[in-house]
Amino acid sequence: MDNLRVVLWAFLISAALFTFFDWRLMHWRSFRWGQDEAKFASVLVGISWVAEVVFLLVIVGGFLLFGRRTLVGDVSIFGVLHFTAAGLLIANLSFAAASHAFPLSLRSEADRSAAPPTSNGALLTDRLITGLMWAGLLIGGFCIWRQVPYSVILTEYFEIVMFLAYWLVATRRDWSNPI
Repeated sequence: MDNLRVVLWAFLISAALFTFFDWRLMHWRSFRWGQDEAKFASVLVGISWVAEVVFLLVIVGGFLLFGRRTLVGDVSIFGVLHFTAAGLLIANLSFAAASHAFPLSLRSEADRSAAPPTSNGALLTDRLITGLMWAGLLIGGFCIWRQVPYSVILTEYFEIVMFLAYWLVATRRDWSNPI
């Protein structure tokens, strides 16, 4: 059994155990879709979950069960794993930015009433960053599909910079600890 097979089985088992214990012990709110958050937030959680399940099925079906290093044609399992994991990470980071950019659509009534009011400038900045993150995913995915040189690394760098920009703006706005 090669190292990749061991790592992927460990990943699958860890992911299944984490999800099970998180669901049973932490009463994770995403398992109560539409009750604790806005409908649009539930849609984003659903998209994320479906993508993650497909990712796990690709791992199980493409490599662990069939032992194949390529899926279709000459597309390697390593490339699929990298692109899918990076895409899911970036999409979920963009959902975090979107929660600030679209508070009326993505926050529950209780969360909206408990949060301090957000200025129009801050909303515009958050929406710009979120839009750039989503556009970067689409443009980067298209460039990767068209096999543009360095498109993978450039897309990843762009998305990381956009999330850092969101993080800095949100931290500056929301952090009240004067250290």
